Amino acid sequence: PGTARYGAVAFGVSGKGYIGCGYDGNYLKDFYAFTPGSNSWEQIVSIGGSKRSGATSFIIDNTPYICCGENNGEYIYDFWKFNPSSGSWTQLRDIANTDDDKDYDDDYNIVRKNAVAFVIDGTAYLSCGESGSVRSDSWKYMPSQDLWEEVAKFKGTTRTATASFSNGERGFVVSGKSSTYRFDDTWELHPDEYDDDADKR
Repeated sequence: PGTARYGAVAFGVSGKGYIGCGYDGNYLKDFYAFTPGSNSWEQIVSIGGSKRSGATSFIIDNTPYICCGENNGEYIYDFWKFNPSSGSWTQLRDIANTDDDKDYDDDYNIVRKNAVAFVIDGTAYLSCGESGSVRSDSWKYMPSQDLWEEVAKFKGTTRTATASFSNGERGFVVSGKSSTYRFDDTWELHPDEYDDDADKR
């Protein structure tokens, strides 16, 4: 179901695959679930907030999260998690300093499109992507606090449209592009082996 599109976002959880958002000439926010056992698709509740293309997803403790992306040149700052049991979406704190909540430090600069994310030991790490120019700054998300913290920047050549994967204990970033150049290298993050101040520059 749904229209053909590019720039969609996807994840797999609880034995099903999910795909949504993207661009088909218009920006989209509709979502669909695939059940392998019956080889069937069904439309589910659309993600809340903004329509988007080039979003990023990750899963912590069987809970999928979606952030980032862009809509008509505007970078998206709303952040959502999905409950596969109830089929519902919950909005989390924005990933930009929108001043909606003054009780916490949200001086973030995370918004971008075509970023990648992976999970190590229950913490999500997001890096690369683009927001006017390609990005190398990296962030970790702590779900128990619903807060982000900047960590060591990506050490390879700055890039967008990369791929990532993790086994839960190790996380990797592979390939990507910058302008017309295409990369074929692979990088691994070691989250406990960097100097806070030096590596963020």
